[in-house]
Amino acid sequence: MGLLPDGSFIQPAPHILFVYDESGRNWLKKRVEKLKKLPAFAATEYTEDYETIKKWVPLLCSGRPKEGAEPIACSRHPDGTEVNYGLLTRNLAQTFTELGGEVSLLSTVTALKQQEDKTWCLKP
Repeated sequence: MGLLPDGSFIQPAPHILFVYDESGRNWLKKRVEKLKKLPAFAATEYTEDYETIKKWVPLLCSGRPKEGAEPIACSRHPDGTEVNYGLLTRNLAQTFTELGGEVSLLSTVTALKQQEDKTWCLKP
């Protein structure tokens, strides 16, 4: 439809999956083995190595002891994405006002009714 200025609210970001304890490790290892057979997931990496996990997701290792800790594992696919919902919301609000809508912030809606023409009437 072309109502939003661009897709800049969608950004590339590696897809990370983190698990802890032995059952989590077993589950993730099996998952990665199955997914890697599919072309879209062939680049998926799996590790149980603390230093590699720390490199991929430093905050998950912050305060977590390297030795004697519960087992951990991680998978990583480099071609994931994330949505910047703040930017998406700003884009939607801007487009809405450009099309004649009115945005009211910090408001409470007490009633909502669909009109015959399929538009909506809000009562603050």
